[in-house]
Amino acid sequence: MPVNDAGKKSRSTETFLVTGDVEAFSALLAPKIEGMAAWSAPAGSCRGADLVQVLAADGVQAYLRLADGEAALRGPLIQYLHGGIHVIDGREILPDGRHVPVTGRETIRPGRLAYAWFPADQPAEVREGFPELARLAWGCLHQVTHPHVAAWNGKPIRGWRIGGHAKAWLREEPGRGIGGPAGYYQVIPA
Repeated sequence: MPVNDAGKKSRSTETFLVTGDVEAFSALLAPKIEGMAAWSAPAGSCRGADLVQVLAADGVQAYLRLADGEAALRGPLIQYLHGGIHVIDGREILPDGRHVPVTGRETIRPGRLAYAWFPADQPAEVREGFPELARLAWGCLHQVTHPHVAAWNGKPIRGWRIGGHAKAWLREEPGRGIGGPAGYYQVIPA
């Protein structure tokens, strides 16, 4: 890997997805990547076109890579990191900056779809195939998600996506929220 970032290409989209959203994403992408690429669990214990199946082996993340027939996966990877639903026990920072104790509050944590690679370090067939794989993955992600995430002040957060099932889950019960390392967010009604 190069010592500096010259020639590096990367993309990252933060996501708020629940099981139904992951299933929809997987169902849309799987037939498009069949024979071209495969998801794999980090430990390599599971491999296939179905993201849901591979996540069942690890639960947290899966890697999408170009497939070399039935042999090894090759080239850079696209990481799917699942955020999912968590229960908060501890302290929450409110939009006005106050810290309050919270027990048992459900929230959705962000996950992401991301890659970083150096095209010059890859053979020609990877330089041609990987951009197509990334285009397919993000195209399917955009079909099953919405860009309707905003900070508590109402300002939209760019580059974040939320699934339709996640939006419905949030609206089912007052007090549910979405959160991440930078604080808590709200969903802009669509």
